[in-house]
Amino acid sequence: MKNVIIWVIVLLFVEGAAYAADGAMKQKVDDYTVAIAFEKMPPHVGDNTLKITVTDPTGKPLTNPVVRLRAYMQEEKITQKVEKMAYMVAPVDLEHKGSSCVATVEFTMQGRWIVDVAAANGNKHINTSFDIDVK
Repeated sequence: MKNVIIWVIVLLFVEGAAYAADGAMKQKVDDYTVAIAFEKMPPHVGDNTLKITVTDPTGKPLTNPVVRLRAYMQEEKITQKVEKMAYMVAPVDLEHKGSSCVATVEFTMQGRWIVDVAAANGNKHINTSFDIDVK
């Protein structure tokens, strides 16, 4: 029983460690930081608004980055819940707003989704992925 309690505490810590103090999830790519922050936590089935910000090695947001976002659920995860269901991609509406972007992502079912972010600014191209647990 003691081991179970310890594992629960460790899992809760790891789950929370992915989020910064401002609620954003962050990934480092070649000294650049890609952050996504959901307007409402936790992400849920239906429309979710999130803000994407890319900062340079000095911590300054990139000016007018070209950002692409793709949200999907891998097939093996889907087939565990629904027999013979195809690979699933969530609809995304993306609006560029200066040094950040605001996106609306429609998650169509609960479970683990992957959000790929691709950003470019001049000759710098950044690609990363975030694991999202949709409730």
